[in-house]
Amino acid sequence: MKKLDQLAIALLIFAGIVWGLWGLFEFNLIYYVFGRDWIDRVIYVLLGAAAIYVVVLWRFLWTRKKEAKRK
Repeated sequence: MKKLDQLAIALLIFAGIVWGLWGLFEFNLIYYVFGRDWIDRVIYVLLGAAAIYVVVLWRFLWTRKKEAKRK
């Protein structure tokens, strides 16, 4: 795996933990750790970008897998 792929997956795991804590306890881990609104916004944008990257990556891999089966 590329380093960027590993980073994106790690960010998605972190995002899952953050949203799980928010859903269960209404606890904002990002605000608790960093305490600034603008940093929170940057981190949420990074988490969203990681999700989009992984969706595109999986679609690319899925297409490549389907093409390999056809051959």
